[in-house]
Amino acid sequence: MPLLRMESSAAALTARRRRGSAIVMVICLCAQFEAVLQHGLKRSRGLALTAAAIKQAAGFSSKTETEPVFWVYVKEILNKHELQRFYALKNISTDIGRGRAWLRCALNEHSLERYVHMLLADPNRLSFFYEDWSFVLDEERSSISLPWQLVSLGYSDY
Repeated sequence: MPLLRMESSAAALTARRRRGSAIVMVICLCAQFEAVLQHGLKRSRGLALTAAAIKQAAGFSSKTETEPVFWVYVKEILNKHELQRFYALKNISTDIGRGRAWLRCALNEHSLERYVHMLLADPNRLSFFYEDWSFVLDEERSSISLPWQLVSLGYSDY
């Protein structure tokens, strides 16, 4: 009987370790996709930049809140209900948080590949939000490698 308990305890510990390493892998995956979507985002212009500078100078926002965030681009492709879903999240009050929530939801719902195709589909919109040297505007890297990497994610559960 004690041997059986030890085996079940060992199995439970192994399962916890697997779940723990899977969580770490998902966190790393989200961070990498966030970095790709952040890479080369253009800074705000006009009124938005002025308002952000005033808020920062007055101490109402940190420097990271005035940096460009991929949410400003992602929200352009979302429908009204999807937008409401992310703006209604009670514990998330920043664009950084909404972008991360969207990324995690898209991954959980197996819709990240579809969203990436939508994000990459309009070159005019891309060039409005991203610098010429950004990852998403590099046709070879963004149109070939990114969707294929996402296809392989479709076979995994998060």
